[in-house]
Amino acid sequence: MTSRIAQWTIDAVNVEDAARFWAAALDLEMDLGPDGSARLYPRNGGGNLAQTVWVQHVETPKFGKNRAHPDLVTDHGSAELEVDRLIALGARLADVGQTGEEAFVVLTDPAGNEFCVLDGPPPGAPHVEESDSGTALAQDHLDSAIGSKVGS
Repeated sequence: MTSRIAQWTIDAVNVEDAARFWAAALDLEMDLGPDGSARLYPRNGGGNLAQTVWVQHVETPKFGKNRAHPDLVTDHGSAELEVDRLIALGARLADVGQTGEEAFVVLTDPAGNEFCVLDGPPPGAPHVEESDSGTALAQDHLDSAIGSKVGS
C-alpha cells in the first residue's frame, strides 16, 4: 500500500498573486474561495486522481529556503524560453548557492517560494504526450515536481 500526493499547498501573503502565477505557469483553472484561499485544478477536471494546488493565506511572508520544492520541465523544449515566460508572469531569479554548472534554473514565485526549471526531464521520468489543452503535460509537470521533490 502506498500514498500519493493529492494536492500541493502553497502558503502566501497575497493568495491571488500566487494563485494567478501558478495557474498560468501550470495551465490550470483557478477558483478564488470566499475564505481567501484559491484552488487550482486541471482544465478537464483530471478525474479522481488529479492533483490540485491549494493556495492558502498566511499573515507572515516566507522566511528561509523551502525544504521541498517543485521542479518544472517545459513542453516546448526550451528551458531558457520557459524561464523567460515565468519571469514575465512574476517569477524572479533566485540564488540558493548554485555554482552555475547545474542543469536547472532556480526561481521564486510571487510569494517567494523556490522552484526550479530543469533543462530536461529528470532521469528516469516517463514520457507524456501533450494533449490538445496541455493539461496532461501540466499535470505531469505537477506530478513530477511534487513527487520527485518530496523529502529532498
